[in-house]
Amino acid sequence: MTSPEDETLDPELPDAERDELKATASLLERSRPTPRPGFREKLAERLQRKLTDWRQLHETAGLLKNSRPVPSPGFERQLARQMSGGLVVPECSRVLIGAYAGLGLLLLTIVALGLAGAGPLASG
Repeated sequence: MTSPEDETLDPELPDAERDELKATASLLERSRPTPRPGFREKLAERLQRKLTDWRQLHETAGLLKNSRPVPSPGFERQLARQMSGGLVVPECSRVLIGAYAGLGLLLLTIVALGLAGAGPLASG
């Protein structure tokens, strides 16, 4: 009668090597650690606690998601407009920018006339 080990071993192995492999397999089987007493029960309890914790966390996440404040549609439109169109510059800012640019050009013109020998800043 053949054992399951005989079926998995190569049939062309010499008997000495076959016996050595069987002895090694037997030694490995005997040296395999056995679970501590109550290990499975403790593991089942720990897994049950983890599952309960996960369910509670999932419920809390759902409550937080459902009760979060939602911005008004007007705020969302304004934010979208600002983000898509760049900076929104008020009309008064445009007037100030134009005034500064105009005065700068006026001062450059006066300096240019002074360097040319004419105008209020002309040298002698």
